[in-house]
Amino acid sequence: MDASVISKFSIDTQGIVRSASGSFDWLPGSERDVPVGTSFIDLLPSHLQPAFSLGIGQLDRGERPWFDQQSFTVDTDGSDVALQFHVPWTSAKPILECTVRDTSADLIDNRDRVFRAALLSAQHHVSMDGIVIVSPESEILFWNERYATIWGIPREVMERRSIQAVRAVTSQMVVDPDGVFLEGFQTYDHSRDIAEDELLLRDGRVLLRHSAPVLDKDNSILGRFWSYRDITELRNFQHAAEKQYARLTALVHNNQDIVISIDRHGVIESVNPATVEILEYPENELRGKLITSLIAEEDQQLLQDQIDSARHGQVTAEEGEFTAIQPDGERVEMRIKLIPIDSADEDGDIWVVASDITEAKHAATEARAAQLALERAQQLTNLGSFEWDLSTNQLLWSPEMYRLLDREEDPQNPPTVDDFMSAVHPEDREQLGMAIEAAPKSNSTYDIDFRIVLRDGSVRMVRGAGEVVRDHEDTPIAMVGAVLDISEHRRHEEALQQLVDLLEEKTAALEHTTAEQESFIYSVSHDLRSPLISIQGIAEIIQTDYEAHLDDTGRAYLERIHANVRRMQAMLTGLLELSRIGRTEKGSRHAVDLHKLVSEIVDELSGTSSARDAKIEIVDQLPVVQAHYSRMSQLFMNLLDNAIKYTPRNRTPDIVISCETEDNGWKISVKDNGIGIPAEYQSSAVGMFSRLPGGQRLNPNGSGLGLAIVSRIVTTHGGRLWLESGEGEGTRISFTLS
Repeated sequence: MDASVISKFSIDTQGIVRSASGSFDWLPGSERDVPVGTSFIDLLPSHLQPAFSLGIGQLDRGERPWFDQQSFTVDTDGSDVALQFHVPWTSAKPILECTVRDTSADLIDNRDRVFRAALLSAQHHVSMDGIVIVSPESEILFWNERYATIWGIPREVMERRSIQAVRAVTSQMVVDPDGVFLEGFQTYDHSRDIAEDELLLRDGRVLLRHSAPVLDKDNSILGRFWSYRDITELRNFQHAAEKQYARLTALVHNNQDIVISIDRHGVIESVNPATVEILEYPENELRGKLITSLIAEEDQQLLQDQIDSARHGQVTAEEGEFTAIQPDGERVEMRIKLIPIDSADEDGDIWVVASDITEAKHAATEARAAQLALERAQQLTNLGSFEWDLSTNQLLWSPEMYRLLDREEDPQNPPTVDDFMSAVHPEDREQLGMAIEAAPKSNSTYDIDFRIVLRDGSVRMVRGAGEVVRDHEDTPIAMVGAVLDISEHRRHEEALQQLVDLLEEKTAALEHTTAEQESFIYSVSHDLRSPLISIQGIAEIIQTDYEAHLDDTGRAYLERIHANVRRMQAMLTGLLELSRIGRTEKGSRHAVDLHKLVSEIVDELSGTSSARDAKIEIVDQLPVVQAHYSRMSQLFMNLLDNAIKYTPRNRTPDIVISCETEDNGWKISVKDNGIGIPAEYQSSAVGMFSRLPGGQRLNPNGSGLGLAIVSRIVTTHGGRLWLESGEGEGTRISFTLS
């Protein structure tokens, strides 16, 4: 017997109770028993009596009563019960049998089920995910508007509730429909699995798909739940971030300057290859070290102070010059910049970017020596030089300039243009002023003869020449020049004209691949090139006009000046060339046949005396690469020229060019039989101003920048360069190109 049945009774066609069993607590009022022989209609709630009277009349006429097989809910003391009726039509006098069943729990359970279903439906309809639920028979049980929007499925198709009809639309939108829907069917085969994957659509969108079974209370499968989320923007952002990270990693890895990442305590976390090469520490030893431990003791506290300053966000970047100590005790002069990765986070990491300025400092020392030689030469030739700062209108005079103008030097009060013009003869001031004023506007130099009035009233005839110096924006910032006493020797005009011509070769605005290099190269050009031009011109004047008056010591001074000038000019020319490489060439790259290019270079060299009957052999077919033609020509010309120059005179140069494939590119090698590079010099051989003792004897006029230029060309083309050598065993220089 059903546990929900609480009572049973029967009535005849007149509605009289004939039998009764069970509990009758569900009856209204105080009646709790159903005595046989009483009217059942009188026991019912008043609102049900008319309807049941009609049904009893139908029963009495031999008709099926309208309430047969019907259920009615009766509220009794807050409890809902159902009356279910059944009429056995086989009896002559039909008897109506009634079963009373309590449906309170069913009603509560049904209300809860309806509420939860409504809540779930509302959640699905407001979801940003497209949702569809499919029965095991491939009927769509539920779908939301977002699902139709994502797939662009018309409502009339969705309302057919056929997954096959929906799939006919979606399969046209997916890049790999067979693979996508095959995986979907496999999920149905394993119907209790939970799955997640991504779909690529033909319009470029990416959808994240989830799938899970829909289970009944008894754990039976009612269907399968699918959700789709558009993650296109997320994936695009991830791809962009990955691409940016790859670019940053390549930039740091290929940077020829030191790049070190340190934590807030100054502990090294990572380094790039240039750090290992310059500092000569193995990478595993550098990680975990305090960066201050690599610095000379006298500089450690200053560096720590700058790290603390950068970490606390007081500045965006700190910069200074420090001395690093290599494992063997060698000192390396560095310019170090600290860059907080996140200036708002005191616990954030800091980038340390450092440039090796050892050779630059050596060059500055040599420049100072050359300046002293210049001052001595000026004394011998009565030649004064000046530099005019156009922004402050102040002049910097050489010591000889004060003597020529008959003025006393006052370090506290630098001379001005007015001081200079006051020494010029009144009749010559207008013409000289016009020449000086016109120089910056016409982008030219001036060369003019004028008179100087000395303090005792005497007049001195001089020749003045000047040149405008411009910054990288072509704005005039200074004027440099010289004044020569020509009172007794007007024949100096030719020499002075040569000086003017040299001054007309203005220093080109030097550019760098980074702002750091650009500033450095500009400083070198501004500070060194103009004095070098003056030194060269003065030295030639002395040699031309005063050689007969000089003793051996004076001639030695002249030779030293010439040697220093040649070397410094070679250095500056090399630095300028080095700074230009890679700046504007990327867009002009095209297919370059290296085999044809190198063959032409070999043919060109073979017809020159400098080739020394060298044997140059290309043993492998060189590839065609995307590159800048003139840079590739410069690269191979430098390598072959070096190989010839650094082969002893008693030996015929024997050069072999080979090539082999590597992952994503080629490795090209140039092997010679020259003097070779001792092991202790190999790590610095491709650095700037690198000069080997044996190389200086074979090529005294070299700048030490040849291999540095080759290395920079290779790097800007995405490759790397290395060498293998031994003293007296020749050198193999190899590099990669993609």
